[in-house]
Amino acid sequence: LTETRRRAFAAAVNGYLYVIGGHNGTTNTTVSDTQIGKIDTETGDIASFTVVSNAITARWDLRGAAANSTMYLLGGCTAGNPPRSCTTINGNSEYLLAYNNYNGTPAGYTNTSTIATARVGASSVIYNGYIYFAGGCTATTCNGATVLTQVDYAPINDDGTIGTWATTSALGTNRSFFKLAAYNGYMYAIGGSANGSSNSSTEHATINPNGTLSAWTTDTSLPTGLGGIDGVIFNGYIYVTGGQGNGSVGYVATVYYSLINPTTGALGAWATGTSFTGGRNGHTAIAYNSTIYILGGYNGTTYLSDVQYAKLNANGSVGTWNYTANLPQGLQQSSGFAANGYLYLVSGATGASACSAATYVASIHANTTMANGNNPTGLGGWS
Repeated sequence: LTETRRRAFAAAVNGYLYVIGGHNGTTNTTVSDTQIGKIDTETGDIASFTVVSNAITARWDLRGAAANSTMYLLGGCTAGNPPRSCTTINGNSEYLLAYNNYNGTPAGYTNTSTIATARVGASSVIYNGYIYFAGGCTATTCNGATVLTQVDYAPINDDGTIGTWATTSALGTNRSFFKLAAYNGYMYAIGGSANGSSNSSTEHATINPNGTLSAWTTDTSLPTGLGGIDGVIFNGYIYVTGGQGNGSVGYVATVYYSLINPTTGALGAWATGTSFTGGRNGHTAIAYNSTIYILGGYNGTTYLSDVQYAKLNANGSVGTWNYTANLPQGLQQSSGFAANGYLYLVSGATGASACSAATYVASIHANTTMANGNNPTGLGGWS
């Protein structure tokens, strides 16, 4: 360790040994830092310890436990010297999301059941054991009658395969390159393109226990028509990011958000959040642990490789955007998700007539201020 200590908390999580807090018997000071050392999986040795930025409330004789890549720290003494001279007892409980040392690479992909109607520019979502595939175009020109309102759904079997596809209640508006999202028993369709222009309309439907949808109900429209958007739902708010508007609106970097009515599922008025840097469409938006990530996209000239992130606040507002590790190449219209401390990005367009079959994965750094809970920030390198 870089500092002597006793009465600290220690735990091995995801290939690292964490040593947190304690008391320095040499200087008689209570310690607040977190030190980590990577465990050699062959020898069990730890080459060195590093002090990270995760400071706790300084205390000794604290108690802790580790579960699901998270460490929990409880109680302890903030003043006095061990073993018997504790003068101030602390009741804080703090937690830290641990760095995940597993590389997270998927094992492989397997073909499963085919959608009844092939199309491009559709949107999909998974909810309560069913997968949904909605809208899109039956031709690459993607206009007029080729833009559909059709919604297909299928059960996801226990072994991960997809069951038989069927149709359910059609969208109220034909849409392509729009956002489909599910939350708290409701399905949402937002924005998109149809008949050569971007639209601002939104709608929602109730998701029934058998996977079918009720009729769609019109919701509060976006402030402007946008196609090629992406969005996320987090903590009762829905966020719409970027996209391409009509005419002079062009490619935007705007973030709109709306509070979801928990009783009716209806969307409230849209507010404007902090914009990220560089207008684009066809990007990927992902929310994970109170943080929103924007990955790649297209700005009319360049297929983008940058990745930006910002904190999502409890009142729905969006914090300051920052850059993190770039993608290995520029990508548009990729699919992405977060799981177990990793971001995944799957395939996408690399040019007007070129696509990538790559799957990229990056670890999410847990640069956590423990007194304030988890604040994941940047990403590790992509692989």
